Amino acid sequence: MKRIAALFLLAACLFAGEASAVWVRMSDADLVGQSDIIVSATLVRIERQAMSGSASSREIGVLDIHDILKGPANIGVVHLALPSGDAPRSSSDIHYSIGQKGLWFLRTVPPEGERPLYRADHPQRFLRDKEAIPRMPYFQDLIESRR
Repeated sequence: MKRIAALFLLAACLFAGEASAVWVRMSDADLVGQSDIIVSATLVRIERQAMSGSASSREIGVLDIHDILKGPANIGVVHLALPSGDAPRSSSDIHYSIGQKGLWFLRTVPPEGERPLYRADHPQRFLRDKEAIPRMPYFQDLIESRR
């Protein structure tokens, strides 16, 4: 019996896939309300930044802004805090790729340096253009109604 249990445990470990985080779905109103800026943008590059007092670094995504739905009217570029490539991975880390274009619902990271950083740390905080373009008027109305 112990052998069967040990074989079952071994098989479970060998065939176990990646663990995934469980995300609580936000309503569109909550998503808009909990976003400091909402922009249509493209992730154009990812920069590695050394962290002071640490051997590790972090990655900063650079978003080229096409349209601003919520936030200051004069922003052309936004810096996005990304999970570090050299830190242990977590199932709750969301990874973005250069060239991703769409609607970004961003929240501010507490200030640490000269430039403001934002996060897109929930799966609903990025909508690809294919999904975002038809929903853009809806989000613009939602933002306008909350002012």
